[in-house]
Amino acid sequence: MGDKHPNIVRLQDVFVCDLSVYSVYESLESSLHHIQATCLQEITEIELAIIAKEVLQGIQYIHNELNIVYGQLCTRNVLLSFYDCSIKLANIADSILKPQRQSYSDDIHDIGTLLVSFKEPGTFRRNPKGLLLEKDDVSEHCKRFIQETATSSLKQLINVSYQAKEKLGKDNMLIFQSMISSSNLPDQVG
Repeated sequence: MGDKHPNIVRLQDVFVCDLSVYSVYESLESSLHHIQATCLQEITEIELAIIAKEVLQGIQYIHNELNIVYGQLCTRNVLLSFYDCSIKLANIADSILKPQRQSYSDDIHDIGTLLVSFKEPGTFRRNPKGLLLEKDDVSEHCKRFIQETATSSLKQLINVSYQAKEKLGKDNMLIFQSMISSSNLPDQVG
């Protein structure tokens, strides 16, 4: 159904029954929430940059092509394809069908809070709308980028978003495969 964007979970079909609408999406293997909950290693700035770049591209498509607010950016709605290691935004039909109380700028701000929640879950829980990272092991460049999600446009952020995907090329496949393999390890006992 519709155009296929590499950073949006593909809507396969829609069924209407009585007063309910059911959406069928392509199958993806894992959410960032699952990876965060099961991964044994801390996410790196390079991984944050890759996630930011792909989420920004998905949000840009939603805003510019679909002319809607996404309004539901969180680790549960950002999915990872094991097949090609792409990051995709889920539940697009909800954004289309439900009236949104948020704005385009809220979506952009939510990119920053998503990155904070992924890098520092404790900081995010204490201040869900905050864009300040507390750790000293995060570069000033990364902190500044996250803070800029409060005031910058999507176009500005895409141009600034570390350009990691271009620099890394195939390395992002290795990074995500590493994240996936560590998240699939059995829980340690003891």
